[in-house]
Amino acid sequence: MKRKITEYLIKWRKNPLKLPLVIKGARQVGKTYAIREFAKENYAPSRYIEINFEKDPDMARFFEGSKDYSSIMSRISSSISFKNIDFREDSNHPILLFLDEIQKCPNAITALKFLAEARDECHVIASGSLLGLYLSDKVSYPVGYVEHLTMFPFDFEEFMWAMGYSEQYVNRLIDLILVDNFSAKIDKVTHQELSDLFHKYIVIGGLPAAINSFLSTKTYPEVMKTLKNLYDSYIIDMQKYTKPAGDKVKVIKCFESIPNQLKQQNKKFKYSLVDKKARSREYVGVIEWLLLAGLVIKCENLKTLNEPIETYIDKEYFKLFFFDTGILLSIMNQDDYYAILNGTQNNEIGGIYENAVATILNQYYYGKSLMYYRKSDLLEIDFVIRNRKVVIPVEVKSGNNLSSASLSKVSANKSVVCLRVSNKLVEENDIIKNMPFYMFALMCRNQQYR
Repeated sequence: MKRKITEYLIKWRKNPLKLPLVIKGARQVGKTYAIREFAKENYAPSRYIEINFEKDPDMARFFEGSKDYSSIMSRISSSISFKNIDFREDSNHPILLFLDEIQKCPNAITALKFLAEARDECHVIASGSLLGLYLSDKVSYPVGYVEHLTMFPFDFEEFMWAMGYSEQYVNRLIDLILVDNFSAKIDKVTHQELSDLFHKYIVIGGLPAAINSFLSTKTYPEVMKTLKNLYDSYIIDMQKYTKPAGDKVKVIKCFESIPNQLKQQNKKFKYSLVDKKARSREYVGVIEWLLLAGLVIKCENLKTLNEPIETYIDKEYFKLFFFDTGILLSIMNQDDYYAILNGTQNNEIGGIYENAVATILNQYYYGKSLMYYRKSDLLEIDFVIRNRKVVIPVEVKSGNNLSSASLSKVSANKSVVCLRVSNKLVEENDIIKNMPFYMFALMCRNQQYR
């Protein structure tokens, strides 16, 4: 399946000043597959070396001792595992060295600094599912000698490609979105199909295994089985890699509390829903673990909408979302995902739509913390985004009632344009712009790879 990261990798390959590329991201977002496909298209099989330190921990020996390029390649070339590799130095046909799950080999991380010096003969890509956790630990990291990239699940544009929509058609839609009065330029049949497609995207999510499951079986129960297996693998990671060991139960409980937090549509993360005796100071490291693992998205409260808004973040008040809505729905009631698919109203699915918008914005802002605004019980804005120098309050509406007292108050007091995202195709007014979810998803599509 086509991924946007391929475009980035091609540009990286052509850059004469390239550095080793370190690709981070949660497990199962498709890092290894994307890198292998890139290698097939751009390097001869005899010039491609792949080392997976989780699968073959013994290969860490290649990075013991001297860490200059020649010494490392000499050790690798002596291994029977790479008997078919052409190790001759040839800048016209460079080797691609792919170091997968590099967090398992601290010496390899350190060696990236020296491998950068051989950029003409050897291109280096490293990746790791829990790399963020290891880099926060005591690992000698080659700052300034590597390039970083975070890979996310499929965004809605990539999901459309996977579902058979051509790039040309998607581009035409995006061109329409960028012009004023979009609602008047799209017919109701098209609107309904795109709305249904977005509902499908919420339920399946953006993980390749779930998308492949749907394409193969066309049945949602099978997709949910796949997603539940992925969810269980994340829980196993928490049990296996959480440090200190005493935090393992806390990490799992915190993660498992998020669906309930969303169903209750809490105005902030409530520790009491994790454990009745929980205290915030006990969970700072726990939440940081989940963030570094790429499994949750944090949205922090703003004390005011005055500029610069980033200086008014209240870190004591925040909300947490799952990094993927498919994973979220895999542990919720079957009625919830059928309600999403059928576009029916349900008092408990508002938080799911909010999570969907959070995943869109998480990719748009490349994983930075998101923001929301809550002044009181009578004034709360789901998200506050910045488009260049413009601050835009965003309200998420999952039901048929589009009235928004909070947006009206903010727009009246601040003279700003606000955005309301819903399932509806409605005319815009001068103060509040209305946008269907699919339109918002395409407008805020992931562009970090371009």
